[in-house]
Amino acid sequence: MRRAYKYSVLMAIPDRGRGERVNVGILVYKQGELDIRVPETGKIEALTGRNWNSYIDNVVVNLKNTYVTIGESMIENVAENPRIDPAFELSRGGAFLIFDERDYEPRVNEILNTLVITPKIIEKRSSVTRINTEISKLLGKLGLLGKSDEQLETHKVFRDREVEDGLKADFVQKNGVMRITVTLDLRRQTTGMKEAALKAITLDRAKFQYGDDSIRVGVYAVEDLSVPNVKAQLQIMEEYSTQMFNWQNPSEQRRLGDFFKSGLIREGELSL
Repeated sequence: MRRAYKYSVLMAIPDRGRGERVNVGILVYKQGELDIRVPETGKIEALTGRNWNSYIDNVVVNLKNTYVTIGESMIENVAENPRIDPAFELSRGGAFLIFDERDYEPRVNEILNTLVITPKIIEKRSSVTRINTEISKLLGKLGLLGKSDEQLETHKVFRDREVEDGLKADFVQKNGVMRITVTLDLRRQTTGMKEAALKAITLDRAKFQYGDDSIRVGVYAVEDLSVPNVKAQLQIMEEYSTQMFNWQNPSEQRRLGDFFKSGLIREGELSL
């Protein structure tokens, strides 16, 4: 059964004067209760040199009591006032979608591994960048690929731009509104649900950062939709996309090129 869950990342800021913050856990807003996971208390100990377990236990108890009292309005309260404790804040809510309750634990673990446990520097892999290299070649031929010394105001398309701390869009273009593009190469067997979830989270946070008017694009490459988990991976990304393109399809490649070209038109112009 299809069901959506909202969540927030629990961020520790033990010394506001220094401004250092670390992601230590997540809260999932479930019906009638909070599912709170705090696997990275060691990050706070590394910053402060002392054990925070008892303090965090009290924070967790207070959060659960608050949720029992005010329910899902807590989500709106967090959006307005993320500081829930002198040393802790909650991020504004993200969301994930499941179609079977058995998928709940894997999805929560994917979010933890992406935003809390996994190092923020995403390692470069040739298999991951293959689709991005191919798209970049197309953009280069069209004269749309931005250089490192150019600005977004040129309306060109730029690679690997940060959306939020630790989350990068594969391509970004700006013309009035932000156009955020993520890619998912399903032509290789090693692409997993975790990578699809990361792309979905990036699009979700892009909507928060740049507003509902932002255009969020998912580009995927797939040779065989019957391969196990492929459809599920695409559904994860599609849920947070305003447009989707199959790079493996030549006509879709041309449509993607036209999409990027339309972003090069200066506001007020009718044609290139």
